[in-house]
Amino acid sequence: MSTATKDELKARIDLVELISRTVQLKKDGNCFKGLCPLHNDTHPSLCVWPDQRRWECFGCGRKGDCYSWIQETERTDFRGALDRLQGEYGDGIVTAKTQAATTWNITDVDGNILAQHLRIDLPSGKKTYEWRHKDGTKSKDGEIKPARLPLYGLANLFSSPATGTIIIVEGEKAADALIKQGHTAVGTVTGAASCPDEEAFHPLVGFNAKVCPWPDNDPPGYAHMDKVAKHLLKLGIEPYLIRWEGAPPKGDAYDFISANGLRGALTVEDLLADAKPWPIEQRPSEKPMAVDEAVEQSIRLLSGHTIRLRAVDIRRERTGVHARVSVFCDSTLLAWDTFNVQRDAERNRLAKSAVERLPEGLDTLCDAPTLKGHLDQFAADVWPIYLGSTLGAPMVGLQELSRLPFILTPYIVSEAGTIIFAPPGRGKSYLALCMAVCIDAGLSTFWPVQQSRVLFVNIERSESSLQRRLTMVNKCLGLDQTRPLHFLNERGKSLLDIADRVKATIRKYGTQVLFLDSISRAGMGSLIEDQTANKCVDILNSLSPTWVAIGHTSKADEGRLFGSVHFTAGCDVEVGVLTQEKANTLGLGLQVTKANDISRGGDMFTMAFEFQDTVLTAIRKARPFEFGELAMNRKISPTQEIKQYLLEKGEDCAKEIAENLHRNYSNVVALLNGSDEFIKTRKEGKVQFWGVKAEIR
Repeated sequence: MSTATKDELKARIDLVELISRTVQLKKDGNCFKGLCPLHNDTHPSLCVWPDQRRWECFGCGRKGDCYSWIQETERTDFRGALDRLQGEYGDGIVTAKTQAATTWNITDVDGNILAQHLRIDLPSGKKTYEWRHKDGTKSKDGEIKPARLPLYGLANLFSSPATGTIIIVEGEKAADALIKQGHTAVGTVTGAASCPDEEAFHPLVGFNAKVCPWPDNDPPGYAHMDKVAKHLLKLGIEPYLIRWEGAPPKGDAYDFISANGLRGALTVEDLLADAKPWPIEQRPSEKPMAVDEAVEQSIRLLSGHTIRLRAVDIRRERTGVHARVSVFCDSTLLAWDTFNVQRDAERNRLAKSAVERLPEGLDTLCDAPTLKGHLDQFAADVWPIYLGSTLGAPMVGLQELSRLPFILTPYIVSEAGTIIFAPPGRGKSYLALCMAVCIDAGLSTFWPVQQSRVLFVNIERSESSLQRRLTMVNKCLGLDQTRPLHFLNERGKSLLDIADRVKATIRKYGTQVLFLDSISRAGMGSLIEDQTANKCVDILNSLSPTWVAIGHTSKADEGRLFGSVHFTAGCDVEVGVLTQEKANTLGLGLQVTKANDISRGGDMFTMAFEFQDTVLTAIRKARPFEFGELAMNRKISPTQEIKQYLLEKGEDCAKEIAENLHRNYSNVVALLNGSDEFIKTRKEGKVQFWGVKAEIR
């Protein structure tokens, strides 16, 4: 084997291919750029100029040619770099068995040879190409310009007796494979990095034939044929795209013909019959459309890839329409930003950021200006489409009315919000946790429940505290004390801080009922402000259709939820909790104080929570009249109040009833005489005693 000189070896080495083995390069004008491996490069500082066969890093200052690249990256001297490259690329003119070369003659329409193109298959499995003049002498730098050469296979084109279809492929090898099968085919000789000049396609004018570009199955291949198609369109030739579905990466016509297993029963004729007109311009495959609370648009590229635009969190603010806009290539996120979609500079910035992350070659099919154009139109459509998806519509009444579905009767309605309130430290959290476990486990021990999956959001207490309470509640309800319940424990955070995580958790576990402890940590401002109340309720409604939140009362009024009246207005059910402590037992009385579409219920429901030291040992329904103060403090009608009093006392006279209940004597007498719930029991002189009429069971 003869040895190539240093300059000869350098001339046949594709510097971009060599450096691409260790660096991901991306074409940028006349050069290729990437992150330099010779220093801690965070911004592409390495530039490679293939025509000049040199490289330079503008970050660390190193530069050179193929030899210096090997020296720098493999830490060797010049002799080591020379031997390394000589061993791989060798001498392109030898005919050793370890190295094979294929020569293609590039001719004009008359068959005259204009240049020779050599493919050299190296022992390493790599390949390289070189150009020679028609007399066989090697072309020096720039002497032969491939873009100005004719297409390969013109002689075959003009010798075909009846050319019904002309296939254009990339390279001579693929063209030869088609020609051997009897097809009329020509090949471009520039490689995917560039394209022949328009003059190369002039011989195709005048043929009464269907012209079909067949791209290699990779982004550069489609980008290359896109340039070819544009030349054909200028010449009045309508190109038809051949797409080989299921092709391997970089698969071309040669692979299709030589590998039967890859193409199955498909034939070239099948692909030709299915060829579609090449689009004059890339048009969106879909118009922008509303999807849930988002607006999306898909843009189909010639390569088969799809650019997808998606806008979420769409809202009108004082400065214009804002949204979070994301750009995807297929399922890969390229870039996203939250901004005013009406600002040109913001769209331009997003387009450039997205294109920088496109796979190599796709930036030719969808460069920054093209993507910016799509973003401009998309941004113009976002607000009208979003509005159109949220407009009012006719509503008809139901043919049959059914009872509202309760999750926990009568306090938690399906697809409604409930606020449970009481002064701090009165057992609300234990009560809410008891309700949550009953719903999650489907226990109707205390209330009729519809079993549903629950998420309990705790932003008040430590995780260990809630774990301890869950253990005790499980045990008191007769469940395995280790039974799990979904929690999101974020003590010290606000609801506003964790809203996105709550939504993601609900989506992951399919939560149907959300419990929040508590709205006092909403993190949206003073609770007495109407705007704060509305925003808090809006967030709860957006997180889950069915929710239960714990609220507090003020020190001045323990009978009313603390905060803006819009908390009460925003929820569907409001439950006041009254408490009374007796020894080691905490009595909780539940009274519906506000309800939408449902009855406020009858008598107060009273529960007892028994403790031993700090351990909850039992949860049960309270015994009749066990907590008398609760009955006296609840908000009930005068008739019900007198009834409860007499049930506890057994009997009494009107004067005593009025004095004990702080009621007007005449009103009490009128109620006793006017209601069929009371009966006269006995008389002491002129004093009439009253009791409660026994109910018939």
